[in-house]
Amino acid sequence: MILGMVVGTALVNIKIEHMKSILLLVSLLILVASCQKETFKEDELSGSTWEIWQYRESASSNPIPLNDTLIFSVDGDYTYNGYKQYYMLNDSGSEKKLSLYGTVFGDISGNISRDFNGYGEIVAKEFVTINQSSYVLWIRRVE
Repeated sequence: MILGMVVGTALVNIKIEHMKSILLLVSLLILVASCQKETFKEDELSGSTWEIWQYRESASSNPIPLNDTLIFSVDGDYTYNGYKQYYMLNDSGSEKKLSLYGTVFGDISGNISRDFNGYGEIVAKEFVTINQSSYVLWIRRVE
């Protein structure tokens, strides 16, 4: 009887160790999957080049030509006319919110179409600064 109890206890210990290993593996898989999901969100613009080709300061003014280049790298970094800056692209209801820091307009944010990347352009969308100055921008992908 004692031998049976020892064998039974040993089997329970083996099963517990096996369960711990499985739990650790599942936890690691969930962690890796969640990291990849977050990276994909940032990388939607990664590796692409865009240009702001015109803007207007208010609804009543005519668009003004502009040739500012935005080259998006990874992890929220981009260059604006050769100067390294930071950007954020987040879900915002039925649209996406694009925030560009360090532009000639200052730090700006605007809501854009969820499909902007498929279209390759952002047409006449309002971007607002921290001080509530408003600019309407036309942006297109060049690569």
